[in-house]
Amino acid sequence: MRIIGGEAKGRRIKTCKGIRTRPTADRVKETIFNLIGKSISGVKVLDLFAGSGNLGLEALSRGASEALFLDSSHPATSVVEENIRVLGFKERAEVVRGDVFRFIPWLARRDRRFGIVFADPPYDRGFAQKTVRLLDRFPIVEEDGMVVVEHSKREAIQPGTFLTHRKRAFGDTIVTILVREER
Repeated sequence: MRIIGGEAKGRRIKTCKGIRTRPTADRVKETIFNLIGKSISGVKVLDLFAGSGNLGLEALSRGASEALFLDSSHPATSVVEENIRVLGFKERAEVVRGDVFRFIPWLARRDRRFGIVFADPPYDRGFAQKTVRLLDRFPIVEEDGMVVVEHSKREAIQPGTFLTHRKRAFGDTIVTILVREER
């Protein structure tokens, strides 16, 4: 797997071996970043269910000011930490091992805000909708911020107070981009 754009373009990153992760395919990742466009520059990014950190690392390469990576798996967070070190993003990245559904309220209590949130949870377990519901309830997405959810075509996303900005299908995978409008 490689970084496909920005300062680290072409550099390889490690993926998680031996655990159940499903890395975002390069063509899906390329489409995601084409859809969100230049809005990544200078933005704080949250990468939920980070796996190898593929999406957050791509965002850092393309100019995100900082990224927070969260995964419940120790092997995954170790791989993300190594990828951050190899790519030279240590000053702009933080890795946390923990439960997404407990961490979102924790971030809100600390008044942490993000311009882009990536969520790529395990498929067909209801995690995609649960994540969107929590992001809607706890105000960690900035006004005009985006939530990019990668989910199975068998899972419907109800946006709550977010607006559905874009939706793209790639076989079994759907990418839904939600936007938090100004209130």
